[in-house]
Amino acid sequence: MESLSVHILPRLTRPVLVGAFAGWPDAQEGATYAVRYLVRHLGAFACASIDPEEFYNFQRVRPIVYLNERGERVIHWPSNEFFAWQGAEAPFGLLLFHGIEPHLRWKTFSRTIVAMAQQVGVERVVFLGSLLDAVPHTREVRITGTANRPDLRRTLEGLGVFGSRYQGPTGIGTALTEACTQAGLPFCSLWAHCPHYLQISPNPKASLALLQRLESLLGITLPLGALRGMVAAFEAEVAKAVAGNAELAAHLRRLEEAYDLMAERPPERSEELPAPEEMVKELEEFLRRQWRGDGGAQAPGTGMPSSGA
Repeated sequence: MESLSVHILPRLTRPVLVGAFAGWPDAQEGATYAVRYLVRHLGAFACASIDPEEFYNFQRVRPIVYLNERGERVIHWPSNEFFAWQGAEAPFGLLLFHGIEPHLRWKTFSRTIVAMAQQVGVERVVFLGSLLDAVPHTREVRITGTANRPDLRRTLEGLGVFGSRYQGPTGIGTALTEACTQAGLPFCSLWAHCPHYLQISPNPKASLALLQRLESLLGITLPLGALRGMVAAFEAEVAKAVAGNAELAAHLRRLEEAYDLMAERPPERSEELPAPEEMVKELEEFLRRQWRGDGGAQAPGTGMPSSGA
């Protein structure tokens, strides 16, 4: 693959590829922040990257120019990078990937990721994603997922992770699923459902939920202490914003009632999501009321409607 640049080919024990893409499959940066957190707190090292030239419309994702220490202009192009980590006593290594959902040549892009996985000897691929849903921030983050093998699907179901019945426009994760299946690579995905009324990035609660489920899936312990501290601060800030907005508080109570009712259903039904058109209609109507009524102002630091006082 000409677009794949391998800086260092890592030697990992029974490696697992964990990846996420910014853009459509990354609501509130729940997925990409989770991977970036692992890179930073595990001390993973950069080992490869994908040249963006073939895969992006640079008028939609523009490169960033900055001045280096010598005062020279340098362009930072949209990046898709691989990082490697191998713990001293870990039963397997991690090949971590975070990038941006491409605009062009999804099949080639997905095969490029698979090519890197094959060079490293990856035995399993786990894709992390996050999406907007009609869920309350006051409850446990809902995690759904799927897999390309029956045994992996059963493993996910054993962890309380069920697939949705969504059909419609899809993202790069589905193209990567197809590429992994064609290459004979086991693949599964974990999706965090984020409250649609929060306009905040990153959402550390979604990231923590994904990484906790990843721990259970892989049977490892990850350094999540710092992330738990971020979640506590996040919840306090959101609670303060909700307390100052009567309409949002009422909307939140309705979401809590619907969430609790769904949680009481058997697993085979609890994984069903509201119809996409119903979710969009509800979200649009809620935001329309916020912007034309008393809730038009924004709570500092949250992107959430405030009381308008």
